[in-house]
This record gives sequence, C-alpha cells and structure tokens, in this order.
Amino acid sequence: MPILILKRSVSMPKDIWRLPSTHRTLPPLISLESLLDAALLVRTPQDGSPALIESQVAEDGIQVKTEVVRTLKDNDSAGIFDLRITGQKVTLRLSQEACRREVYTPRRSSQFLTDLKPWAPVRVILNGKADWSSGRSYYLQDYHVILCDLPRPDGPFAVRTINLQADLL
Repeated sequence: MPILILKRSVSMPKDIWRLPSTHRTLPPLISLESLLDAALLVRTPQDGSPALIESQVAEDGIQVKTEVVRTLKDNDSAGIFDLRITGQKVTLRLSQEACRREVYTPRRSSQFLTDLKPWAPVRVILNGKADWSSGRSYYLQDYHVILCDLPRPDGPFAVRTINLQADLL
C-alpha cells in the first residue's frame, strides 16, 4: 500500500506576482495518470511494508523530476502533511509547522483534511509569502496525495481539491 505525494511548486518575486498577467494559482495537472505511472515505477520496500513515495513534479506539470522512496511509519510526516495509519485507514492532516517552513505566511492551523481512499486523489493547493533582504517572494504549492492499492481502476481519477490559498497582496 504505497502512498504517493506529487508536489509542484513555484516561487516568484513581488514584481512578477503583481503583474496583471501573472497566474496566482496553479492549473490542475493535465496528465495525472501518466505522472502516477512514472512515479510508481520506482522500487518500493521489499518487505511488503507500506511505502511513501514523494515526487517533485516539474513546474509545467508534465514530468516527475525527483523521487524519494522510504518506508512509511504508522505516524509519519511528508511535506506539509502528517499521516496516520490505523489498520487500513490512512488519515491526512495539515501540519502548521510544515506549512510555515514551506510557504511561510499566512499561518495555517494544523487540521484534519481527510481520510485517504484507494485511488481517490486529494489535491491540496496553498500559497504564501516571505520577506527577505532581497525583497518579497511569493510561493505556490500544489500537492496530489494518492493512496495506491491493488487493483488499480481503469480510466481517469476523480480528484478532490482542498484549496487553502489565501488572498495575498
């Protein structure tokens, strides 16, 4: 039972963010199925224990850039998420501390997001900003979390979206 996390992220300086033509959100992934196939080609732990596959997706959303595979613990964290396995149930929570590390402000409270169901992708979108000595930077992040199990259904997936974007100026 691997859990796959696809992450796409973009950062931009304030002058680009403020341009009228700038997209301040990320469009859905066009080829989720092909990204999923590419990410699942990696080797998972041989002992049959649950695996966590974290994959960085290119900004254009077309290819998987990097992957990290590791054994999933009953209480684990990955990216902005806390994961908890209880029997066959997998709970997905948002971690306040991890959000702060990833997108800085605004603050988002730790909260329950959903229970993962096999082959029912959950998309979580968030944004943030940070002030640096070089100027303000804006961040967009798009995660797809998928509980993979056998057998895999045919056809496209129905993606549930949780939009946690704030109105940033």
